[in-house]
Amino acid sequence: MMESNILLDAALELATTDRVPVFPCRPDKSPYTRNGFKDASCDVEQIRAWWSQHPEV
Repeated sequence: MMESNILLDAALELATTDRVPVFPCRPDKSPYTRNGFKDASCDVEQIRAWWSQHPEV
């Protein structure tokens, strides 16, 4: 069973329900992705991959 992550859940909700592209950020709000907001996505698999790489987000 996968542990619940409130931030992942929120990102998925935004991406799937509201169609708001999301991307992971560090605690200082800088992006984990190379191109920052330009990498934002509504793709569920991409979002899950980012959060599995950076579960602390």
